[in-house]
Amino acid sequence: MSEPIVAHLVCLHCAAPLQPEDNRCAQCGADLTTDVEASASRDKDTDGSLASVLHNRWAILGLLFLVLAGFGLPLLWKSRVFSPLNKVILTIVVLIYTALLVWLIVLGLQLIIEQFRILRSER
Repeated sequence: MSEPIVAHLVCLHCAAPLQPEDNRCAQCGADLTTDVEASASRDKDTDGSLASVLHNRWAILGLLFLVLAGFGLPLLWKSRVFSPLNKVILTIVVLIYTALLVWLIVLGLQLIIEQFRILRSER
């Protein structure tokens, strides 16, 4: 027996749960009557874990800055929690952050190589 697909209404601006009769988001105040896309968004994940991450602002920021850096940008852009302006700003910040990480790694590798050269010349 197949399980029915349940549609969940969420605000496109803050991902707060909505009721079908809502005209405004109770959390952020966004006007839902102009958002055609505020209709049902279906979570196709079997356990809902990806959907819960995509709707959690702090989970996405943590993944971007602590784990994935620039590789997490598709996750940021797929999320509906952030506005397009926030996505652009965060993309710029994450790219700068990623460039700094790469620069620090290169500096660290250069330091290690230099230390090996010093140890080799002392022998």
